[in-house]
Amino acid sequence: MTIRWIHDHSLPAEALVEFQLEFAQHCLDNTQELIRFMDQKAGYLLTAVGVLTAAVGTLAGWVFNARLFGRHASPWQISVGSLTVFYALLAFAVIYLATRVFAARPHTLRPKSQAPGLFFPLILLERFQENEDLYLEKLLNSTPRDLLHDYANSMLEISNIYRAKQALINRAVVWFKGLCLIWLFTMLGLLLMPYLLQS
Repeated sequence: MTIRWIHDHSLPAEALVEFQLEFAQHCLDNTQELIRFMDQKAGYLLTAVGVLTAAVGTLAGWVFNARLFGRHASPWQISVGSLTVFYALLAFAVIYLATRVFAARPHTLRPKSQAPGLFFPLILLERFQENEDLYLEKLLNSTPRDLLHDYANSMLEISNIYRAKQALINRAVVWFKGLCLIWLFTMLGLLLMPYLLQS
């Protein structure tokens, strides 16, 4: 059923309610998919940081095991050592931001909403005190308007979760870009150290 058809024809009440409920469910599904995508992005960032850090760790371990750092460090050795430490700190910052994406959001956006509270888990548990029969009774007596109100409330709650996750991911991506630059300089410094110390 297209929007143009709906505009040109008046729908019977039952068909309109069915269309509204289907649309609300589609919106809810779409928002939940967006949240899953944010979680996937966080996972990709963590994987990328892990790969980069493994490379730095392996090369730094080889440099230190080859005793290329002596008691009297040259300015080049101090610079490379500082870059390695700075890389590790920045990697930790990116990991911290990315893992915060997975944290549960314990608060609700509108705890005093008049929606029946049939969808969103935190509101559901608060309103029905884990009473299955009370929940079933409310579900059986809900009108289409109640359900649409619940969809609207759930959309706001889930959109709030999405907004928080997106802000964290955006910050983590910005920090990750900086991390990549530091990684490049750190790797170059570690790779060139044996040659520069011989000259």
